[in-house]
Amino acid sequence: MQFAKYYGAYVIALASASKKDFVLNLGADEFVDYKTQRFEDVVQNVDLVVEAVKADGHILRSMEVVKRGGNLISLWSGVTPEEATKAKRLGVNAFYNAIQYSGGDMKFVARLLKKGKLIPHVSKVFPFEAIPEAHIEIGKVHTQGKIAIQVNETL
Repeated sequence: MQFAKYYGAYVIALASASKKDFVLNLGADEFVDYKTQRFEDVVQNVDLVVEAVKADGHILRSMEVVKRGGNLISLWSGVTPEEATKAKRLGVNAFYNAIQYSGGDMKFVARLLKKGKLIPHVSKVFPFEAIPEAHIEIGKVHTQGKIAIQVNETL
């Protein structure tokens, strides 16, 4: 969301009411409570959906709000044949998030952090020895912010 805002996008955030202030403080222009509203009833004709919800059928629903020629990026899984068929019918480019490491990109992110253009939110820090517990925390899915691992300098 913060990268989208940095580049001038209008951002609509989908979350539960308990996270409303969090996402608005990160820069969302609009908030939709997925527990009380069907997002596809209030959001239409968007250029890009970053699909970060891990639920059956959610990608299919998200495609409904993307305008023809727009994009849907899934952060959780590949695009199934059923989803690909619907995307083609709707004229939506749907694909799985693919990450490629770039030192230049990491330096750019570091500069944005240093300038205060990105605000990190770390919900919990685990010592290196507690990586299994960190994985359990991540598996809860409803973590607000990121989980960090602190590495002892002597390792």
